[in-house]
Amino acid sequence: MTEKQFLLKAHGLLDAESARILTGEVEALYRRGYRNVAIDAEHITPVLPEGALGLKRGLAGIEDAADLAASIVNLGEKAAVQFSIFGLPVSERAVELRAPGEPAPERAYSDAAPDDTQAAADCPQCGAVVRFPGAGMYQCPACYAHFGVDADGRTGLL
Repeated sequence: MTEKQFLLKAHGLLDAESARILTGEVEALYRRGYRNVAIDAEHITPVLPEGALGLKRGLAGIEDAADLAASIVNLGEKAAVQFSIFGLPVSERAVELRAPGEPAPERAYSDAAPDDTQAAADCPQCGAVVRFPGAGMYQCPACYAHFGVDADGRTGLL
């Protein structure tokens, strides 16, 4: 490969604050010319939902970085299970967090144009606005969490 690569070692708890710090580190490496950054998670435990999803959203939101690839590698068994529970696909102890050319996330999501018959609610996992036609079971298009919506519009994770 001709692109510059970097392996970033991480330790301890993955929460919202550490996700913000790791995102900043990855962005700084990208600005220094690294196009493929892997976060070595061998010593990350535990993984909190806001950490896993914050890292995914933070890396996807790095501006002017269309050619950045970022992943987490060497996941321990518990961390791999935690990432899977939070809707991030784990393959061979790794999670791809950002692929080159991946568009930046938007706050609101919808498969159709909003109209008066659609309701909206915040995803209980990541906070993205999800539009839906009524009570039922849904999957958030931002974080892939499955949740239910009751007739009053209240949401809950499954």
